[in-house]
Amino acid sequence: RVEVHSTDDGYRLGIGYRYIYDDTVYRSEKFGSGSTFDDVATRQHMLKTYAQGSQHTCYVDPASPRNAVLHRGSGSIWIIIGPAAFCSIFVLIGYGMVLFSWLPKRQRAATAFAKKSATSGASSARSGKIAGALFSLLFIAIGVGVTNFTFVKPLKLQQQAERWMAVDATVLDSNVREHRGDDSTTYSVYIAYEYEYRGRTWQGDRFRFTSGSSSGRSGKAQVVRQFPKGHRFQVFIDPEQPWESVVQRNAGATLYFGLLPLIFSVAGFAILIVVLKGKTGTRRRRRRARKSKSFQSDTTDPSELETVFKPSSGHAGRILGVACFAVFWNGIVSVFVVDVVKEWLGGAKPVGTTLFMSIFVAVGIGLIVALVYNILRVFNPRIEIQSPPCILAPGVAEDIRFRIAGNVQRLRCLTVMLVGEEQATYTRGTDTRTDTESFFSALLFEDADSRINRKGSFCLSIPVDAMHSFESAHNKIIWSLKVHGDVPKWPDVEETYTLNIVPKELCS
Repeated sequence: RVEVHSTDDGYRLGIGYRYIYDDTVYRSEKFGSGSTFDDVATRQHMLKTYAQGSQHTCYVDPASPRNAVLHRGSGSIWIIIGPAAFCSIFVLIGYGMVLFSWLPKRQRAATAFAKKSATSGASSARSGKIAGALFSLLFIAIGVGVTNFTFVKPLKLQQQAERWMAVDATVLDSNVREHRGDDSTTYSVYIAYEYEYRGRTWQGDRFRFTSGSSSGRSGKAQVVRQFPKGHRFQVFIDPEQPWESVVQRNAGATLYFGLLPLIFSVAGFAILIVVLKGKTGTRRRRRRARKSKSFQSDTTDPSELETVFKPSSGHAGRILGVACFAVFWNGIVSVFVVDVVKEWLGGAKPVGTTLFMSIFVAVGIGLIVALVYNILRVFNPRIEIQSPPCILAPGVAEDIRFRIAGNVQRLRCLTVMLVGEEQATYTRGTDTRTDTESFFSALLFEDADSRINRKGSFCLSIPVDAMHSFESAHNKIIWSLKVHGDVPKWPDVEETYTLNIVPKELCS
């Protein structure tokens, strides 16, 4: 026996069959995977395929022959790998949080403090690169996997449908379906129809190959009004599988919204490139360091100088971070903006929705401006600062040299500040906040001439009674050099170089 029961979400297949195993007759009502579905095309396909009296192969458990199923499913490994890969992202994030909160405790030892400027973090950096590579590969896999379902498969069906034939159909039912979520409600077009092919009646309800729902009810309602009950129109069917049909076989520009998940893959590739370039850059800097001794004599060729001090955040990292977030944010917002525009073009006036979406559009525009700003900063002159010849500690004074790479004529004023800051992290209710307060500030260098020298020096002196660099779970003492350069009609030079100040006992 075979029958299809209607449910709130679609349909459920009810089936009963008998089979013989070891000369014994058994009965079962288990179908297996795929017994629930939400379209009439699958409903009629099920009724045709598993018609009463038809014969099929079932799968029996040899240890318990009373257990059997008719359909075991595709057995696709992505059913397991997909969710596992997605959850692994959060596992890696948690691992990174634990790692970065645990490592500073080990680095508070005196020996680690003394060696930090040269060799600390080698093993942690290696672990970080491995974690970063795995993290990026997961992003790439998720982006490609989801895009396969949202774009590649609908595109293949659309191409195959170019060979489908058009037949007359009659609308059985049409309405706008609501899909209520926790925070919002989305809508989709539902049109059920009936058609004849080779003397047999078939039913279908697929409007496009791209499925899903979105905000904006009026646009969907306008489509539904074109297909009232009893309306005659044409649908496209597959002559080889007449139960496969579609109203619009060309999804148009909406098909390309299925490419949005590739944002995850792009972000993954970007992270992977940063990780690989970081590793290559470290090897290159080590090779150059063995060839030259930076800033140790005035006769050294500036092209051979090795910059040991690096800004706390590089241009590539800032641009990559802002770009990924801007693409992700604007990609998501654009989906809703398109729906709002369609409603306006359709004659509706969604003023409230437009005002609400304008806030998110403004944020997206701000992200684009921030991206352009950070890209322009790449072309600024670069301040390269000498690595201290010895360990820095309170009461120790060192002459530090620097040079300016790039077009120095663009600078109008250059200052170098020594800043000591304290960061405190605390919890207030359910919120965790971090406050930063500056407890020391001193001007080390200033050149306000219209023609700034390409090379210079300043005396770096840490007060004898000052606190050394420190980091714990809730407090940090951070010493840094803050460099500021005025560039007329262009983003200014703003760089921060973090210093490692060790306890003065280590220098005694």
